[in-house]
Amino acid sequence: MALDPVIVTGGLSLAGTVLVAWLGFLNARLSSAKTSEQALIDRLEKRIDQLDKTIANQDRKLALLEQKNDALEKENDSLKERVRVLEKDGAAAEHHNLRLAATIQQLQQEKDALNRENGELHSQLAAVATCGTQGCQMRDMARQLADGGTV
Repeated sequence: MALDPVIVTGGLSLAGTVLVAWLGFLNARLSSAKTSEQALIDRLEKRIDQLDKTIANQDRKLALLEQKNDALEKENDSLKERVRVLEKDGAAAEHHNLRLAATIQQLQQEKDALNRENGELHSQLAAVATCGTQGCQMRDMARQLADGGTV
């Protein structure tokens, strides 16, 4: 049995139409998938660019913070050195204060001794002043005291 050429042609044309329709449907789906994939790729590339900018900004901030840290470390070292110098000066000042306190104590003792001697001289002068020959004795005593002597 031989197939009629019209049936064969009609079958082939129906198969071709179905095939073209199927390929068109697949093409639309593939184009749609490509479009959504491209949109996703574009969004991801945009996000990557934003992240690159953020990383660059953070790198700049980190560099500034490192510079500030270095400056603060130098300042800290300088302040530590100043503290060492001040502590050394403080120790020297404390030693000097102790020497001054000893000198003040010695001077106070000398002053007390001079005050006692002065009191004794005033007592002697008062005793001489009450004597019968007050004028001569007082003048002689005053001369003797002025010469640095004792009565």
